[in-house]
Amino acid sequence: MTPTTFNPGKGAGSTVGIAILGYGTVGSQVLRLMVENADEFAHRTG
Repeated sequence: MTPTTFNPGKGAGSTVGIAILGYGTVGSQVLRLMVENADEFAHRTG
């Protein structure tokens, strides 16, 4: 997964890092959902 730029307004932008603590059943599925829905996250956040 690569960093994505979050733009809350024109000209603004910053990289948001996300850490997954634990990669068991829950952590692996959270990561899977985030990767599968990356386009939706980008669309909703600008």
